[in-house]
Order: sequence, then structure tokens, then C-alpha cells
Amino acid sequence: MAQCRTETIKLKVEKRQVEDCLSALLHTILFYRSTCKMTCRKEGTYTFGALGMKDVECDYVNCTYVRCSSESLCASLTSQVKSFVDQLNSKADAQTAQVCLQFLEKPKSSSWFGGQPACWEEWVISFNIVNLSNERERQAYREDVGRDLAAAMQQISTTILNVSYVPDIPRTAETLDSVFDTAFEDVMPYLNKVLCSIDGENSATVGGQLSRFLRGTFKYQP
Repeated sequence: MAQCRTETIKLKVEKRQVEDCLSALLHTILFYRSTCKMTCRKEGTYTFGALGMKDVECDYVNCTYVRCSSESLCASLTSQVKSFVDQLNSKADAQTAQVCLQFLEKPKSSSWFGGQPACWEEWVISFNIVNLSNERERQAYREDVGRDLAAAMQQISTTILNVSYVPDIPRTAETLDSVFDTAFEDVMPYLNKVLCSIDGENSATVGGQLSRFLRGTFKYQP
């Protein structure tokens, strides 16, 4: 298994822009890190469905992004983003926030990595929260953040299209869930989990695994 790659994205945003930016970035990553639903006909042979796309316009940032058209995947991701934003909004003086999206692969043998999934790619999204004093500044900042967000999405596209490793597709239907999240009816994102922290939490990355998020940590998609 390849060593885990770590990519970092940093944005300065108003607190109200976090939901737009985080949704855009996570959807963009998952758009590239998902495949259409596969049906195994015989060992090593699959038929593929269709992976649609949908344009989404941000509310507080002058930017549009593309997501998978799967409504079930969108609902799952939206729920996670809103939970994080609610946690952030509950901290009136929050200045920083961080989200880490990890892609995982279950080991072929329980003796590998102690039988725990290993991370082969992670995206660390860091927000610095700014406070603006009037609506004129906020309108100008919509444009500024829009440009930064578009650049970050281009970074995602360029990085993913040039990477050298993704896990092989398993040969049997029974082992698809070692690489993909098979819970959705119309799409299969690579197996992943999301880790979050707010306001200066110490974190450490050891062997591609995010080993510590102290206060205010919560996890999705175990």
C-alpha cells in the first residue's frame, strides 16, 4: 500500500462563508474520488452505471461548483457539513477551524496495520475566521473568497488528475467495501471519514493517520 498523501488548503473566510466553502471543497474532492455504481457479473468483471453531475451556486461566496448528482450522497455530506457549522457557530469567538477528509483502504489481511483501515490520501482544509465591520466590506469579500475558492478547487482537480496511486478495484463484489463506500444506491465514493476540530486544536499526522484532535472533535462515516 502506498504512503498516505496529504494535501492542504487554507482559506480566510467569514464564519457565514464556511458552509459554502466547505461544501464546495468536499463535493469537489468527492466528485473526483467517486465512481458510478458497479455490479459484479463474475470475478473481476463489472458493469457500470452513470455518474451524473450538478452545478451548485454558493450563497455567500461568488462561486459555483460541480457535485455528483447523487441526492443521497449530497444529503449525507450536507448533514455532516451542517453539523460542523453548527458546532462552529456555537463558539462565538472561534478564530480557526479545520476539517480533514481521509480516504481509507481496508487491509487484505487482518495482520496488516492491526486490521485497521489505512489512509492513502487526506485533504486538510483550514479556515481562518475574519470579522468584517460593514456590508460594503462583506460584498467585496464575496469576490475575494470566490477567487480563492475557485483556485482551491483548481488545485484539487490538478492534484487528483496527476496522482500516481489509487487502490485497485477489488475482484469480487464481497470485497468492494474494502475500497469503496457501498451504502449509496447510485454512486460509490472511495471509503472515507471526516475529522474536524475548532479553534486551535493540536493535531498530529502519523503515517497518514490523523492521530489526535483534542477538544471539540467529532467523526463521521466510520
